[in-house]
Amino acid sequence: VQYGINGGKCGICGDPWNGLRKNEFPNGIYAKNALIVREYKMGQSFIIAVEVTANHNGYFEFKICPATNSTAEVTQECLDNHVLPVYGSKNAYRFYLPNTNTGIFETLVTLPPNLKCKRCVLQWTYKTANSWGICEDGTQAIGCGNQEMFRSCADISIV
Repeated sequence: VQYGINGGKCGICGDPWNGLRKNEFPNGIYAKNALIVREYKMGQSFIIAVEVTANHNGYFEFKICPATNSTAEVTQECLDNHVLPVYGSKNAYRFYLPNTNTGIFETLVTLPPNLKCKRCVLQWTYKTANSWGICEDGTQAIGCGNQEMFRSCADISIV
């Protein structure tokens, strides 16, 4: 569905692109309380822990977008403009899973130094790399081409 029907798109916080957006503002039933789960300082570094119950290789990305008010929706374009740097990986903005184990994986991320918000949406994306596909150079291999993607979000504040 993600690639065949939705052109590779999925909802900002993990909902199907072509389905109900229960995790997104303004009408999402799981988002309507706008629960701020943590407060951070501008430019602060902190550890994000992700529990992987089925390891499909690939990488995590973390993005953030300031919401204009407590119930405003954010766009993927805004999130794409604020990719958080990660540490301890071979890529500055992607945390590659270091092995095929399941369990908790941790990485250090840093918030932008000049971003302040009463409510920011922190997005986690897991782009897998366990399906056979066509690579950019025309060859075929595991991890190339269209891969599954998982997403989730949390509302935070930055002071």
